[in-house]
Amino acid sequence: MTLLRRLIWVVLAIVVVYSVLWLAGMVVINIALNRIKPEPRSALEDLLAEEISGGDAMTFDFKSHAVRGYPLGYTIELERPSLDHTLVAWQAEDPLITRWSWLRPFSVEIDYSGTHQVAAVTQPPVQLSADRAVATVQVEPLFEARTARLALVETSGESAGLVLRDRPIASVERFAFGLDVRAETAPGDILLDIFGFALSDDAEVQARYRSLLEQLGNAESTLSALGIGLDVPIDHVRMRANVRPFFPLAGSSIVLPSFISRGGNVLVEVLDVQQGNWRGRSSARAMFGPDARLMVQSCLLLRAGASFVPIPFANIVTLYIAGEQVDIQREPIPEIALPATVEPFTHRELCDVARLYQFADETSG
Repeated sequence: MTLLRRLIWVVLAIVVVYSVLWLAGMVVINIALNRIKPEPRSALEDLLAEEISGGDAMTFDFKSHAVRGYPLGYTIELERPSLDHTLVAWQAEDPLITRWSWLRPFSVEIDYSGTHQVAAVTQPPVQLSADRAVATVQVEPLFEARTARLALVETSGESAGLVLRDRPIASVERFAFGLDVRAETAPGDILLDIFGFALSDDAEVQARYRSLLEQLGNAESTLSALGIGLDVPIDHVRMRANVRPFFPLAGSSIVLPSFISRGGNVLVEVLDVQQGNWRGRSSARAMFGPDARLMVQSCLLLRAGASFVPIPFANIVTLYIAGEQVDIQREPIPEIALPATVEPFTHRELCDVARLYQFADETSG
């Protein structure tokens, strides 16, 4: 009996010590959140703060917060959180819930279900919404540098929608996205699955879609003859791509100019689209040239029997984007324009990337 009593006292002591540590952690989190929350300022003070920061000011705010989650970790619920930057502003209309557990110390789970307002500079606000939307963010600590790098991002949701100027643009039944950066110097592998994508039947939205098709020659008549296009829902969209080199991460700063200067590029190995009895694929190279122009070369394929063949009107489509200028060419990107990080490739090689790609649930190409 004496041994049992000692064991009970030891267990009680551990519970008490753990509870005190958990409460101490909760106090630290509350203090940190109170420090993050900015003090009310006048318009003049906001302007002065922006001038002092050199036009790169960022403010994170929320209406209220709550911390719970005992005993396995912490759950932080933020009411109407918002982010205000000189380039973009975001606000969640519904609570944002973040969960962290002792069992997975380098991972955070975020429940962002609900409606979000996003407004980029000089652009109208966009409304995004999703049900059962959950994201997992995992970092790898870099102890020598006393920082961390982004290692994994996974997110999924249902009944997602996009609204612009109170006009519905598109909807999705369910989606899943993943970004995996296996090593510090490795590229970022991107995985995307979208089920039930439907463009809005709004008259203006459909008119813009038809206008875009007219810019591609006889694309509208060809798609109509095949019975495919964005005027009817798409059953399944799958994309597999990788970013080389991955955006440098320093704390929470993603430096795009550094990515451009290093000849950053994206290889879309396959963009697979299934719509009714039709199935198409595309592969693409998106990269920045020496003059920072964005260049995109793609190959569009359509399932014909047991293989994929190029779509005639889009055999070679190359986009050149510089500022607000967009130029569409029917010739491949010349070798002299490629960044040093990209090996020269032919259009046939680009097409073979998508043609020969096999998904995990496929037994043949």
